[in-house]
Amino acid sequence: MELACSLFVQMGTPLSPCFVEQVSWWANSSLEPVDLGEGPSKGPGGWPWEQVSAAFAQLVLVSTMSFQGTWRKRFSSTDTQILPFTCAHGLVLQVPMMHQMAEVNY
Repeated sequence: MELACSLFVQMGTPLSPCFVEQVSWWANSSLEPVDLGEGPSKGPGGWPWEQVSAAFAQLVLVSTMSFQGTWRKRFSSTDTQILPFTCAHGLVLQVPMMHQMAEVNY
């Protein structure tokens, strides 16, 4: 398992050097200057910023967790489905998700 975070900061937002140092240390995170007002096709990774951030947002935190391992049955990308994802504040986005149904022992 690997955890990584990115903190996207509105270009031109003043940040204290102490804050920048702490963010670099915290959870393998990085600071990325972006224009949060850009549309989804222009934002980093095509992220739909306008659906997540308010008009005056200056920071967006993106946290990811990855797992590298050998799977008994490999996931087929054709099994990806557009499914609802509910954000912390109740906003529901339709996003591509891995989807597989199986009976397994754990």
